[in-house]
Amino acid sequence: MPVEKREWTVGLLSAVIFALLAVCGCDSKSDAPDVITVAMEEISTFDIPQRNHMDLAKGVWGRSTGEPSEQVKRYPELRTDKPVYGKLPVYGDLENVVKTLYWVVEESAGPGKGYDTLYVDRNNDLDLTNDEPLSAQESPPQGAEVKEEYVERQTWFSPFTLEFEHGDNGSHSVEIMPRLRFGEDSARMYFVPTKARKGRFALVGKDFDVYLSCDAYDAIRGRLNDPLCSFFLVNDDDPRTPATWEWAEFLCAMRRIGGIWYQFSATVRGDKVTATKYKGDFGTFEIGAGKRAFKNLGINGPLFSCDHRAVLAGGEVDEAGAKDMARSCRLPTGDYVLAIAWIQYGPLSIQVSQNYHIDGRRRAKIHPKLAFDQWVYGITIRKDRPFVLDFSNEPEVLFAEPTSAQRFKTGEEVKVMAVLIDPVLDIMIRRLIDTRQKVPYEYARRDGSKVSGEEDRSLDPKVVVTRLDGTVVAEGIMPFG
Repeated sequence: MPVEKREWTVGLLSAVIFALLAVCGCDSKSDAPDVITVAMEEISTFDIPQRNHMDLAKGVWGRSTGEPSEQVKRYPELRTDKPVYGKLPVYGDLENVVKTLYWVVEESAGPGKGYDTLYVDRNNDLDLTNDEPLSAQESPPQGAEVKEEYVERQTWFSPFTLEFEHGDNGSHSVEIMPRLRFGEDSARMYFVPTKARKGRFALVGKDFDVYLSCDAYDAIRGRLNDPLCSFFLVNDDDPRTPATWEWAEFLCAMRRIGGIWYQFSATVRGDKVTATKYKGDFGTFEIGAGKRAFKNLGINGPLFSCDHRAVLAGGEVDEAGAKDMARSCRLPTGDYVLAIAWIQYGPLSIQVSQNYHIDGRRRAKIHPKLAFDQWVYGITIRKDRPFVLDFSNEPEVLFAEPTSAQRFKTGEEVKVMAVLIDPVLDIMIRRLIDTRQKVPYEYARRDGSKVSGEEDRSLDPKVVVTRLDGTVVAEGIMPFG
């Protein structure tokens, strides 16, 4: 079977190395209150300072579908020859989508005249012709302009409102303002909740402004007590805050402040936020060399638990993140999966994450989608014994594409996508770099200038495709990605 084109992408993992975690101690200051609750005032999203990656004015990405959705019964007649189609999930609780906002952007004056009209299926009947179109605003609200690299221009549309019912807890509404940005020869639609919540905590002698919003990377959350709502802690005296580690921007992230681990929670409407001191057991998470003679071992990255907590493994963890890698650390006990982390394993630098592939299709990711029952929480942190990650499990190559049952016609193009996984821990290797070897690199900037230098060598595997009789059909490098 000839293969004329290959798309290799290896994300991945496996038997190669795990050495973990840092000095994230478990000292608990007895004089710190166990529970602190503060009131949260409603403020304009556009009044929140853009700091580190805290940029709530950016909004939630409504993913473009490229073509009209088969789920939609009717789209309006369009004058543009390049409509932009997309959809945005809206969650009523942690895992359940209560509606999907299908949308399309139009050039009402004709092709090339500018995208100025947005249709959104706000009544959720899969018919975009009976929803009032939203017009482009002449100028955005003060503070709404988002500074992003490679963005050439932005268009803001009139806001609309989503209503959420909460049973005995009543209901509340969320105002959304769409933003269309252009850059790198593509258009992206973002949906910005115009209101957020702000409060102020005093924790272990430090003052923090906290911000809570119903946006969550690629979805709108109907309940502000959802663990995936955006949540930031800012200490004005520490420019490293808010923390930038993966998962730090969500309500589910545990924070270590002054040697104390805190879990945060909110009410459905977000009018109150509570910080609760973790008083449970701690266990040791460690990166080991296994049978290899490696001494330089360490990890920096978050783990996600089966009870919806994110914790950071690394060296000297505080409210801003980990200051370095660590070979071992003390973490709250529980069953975890690695969300995404960098591990130093002797001369190798390895990036690993949860495995979001199964045979023939992508699984829901932990981030941004959650499918908790699909994951293997194989990192078991216990009080009485350390968990050692040493890459001793036999790795496997998983073909995400094509499926094992898929058949092809002679001459048909075949897309192959494989990932290297640890099947026991259900994690994959995303990068595998040899820090002992240097290779040249060169790339061009957008202005045409070139940048060159040396970098550590990526150990990308060579893949050979053969027929049953051993005849080589294709071969090449399948880079990690």
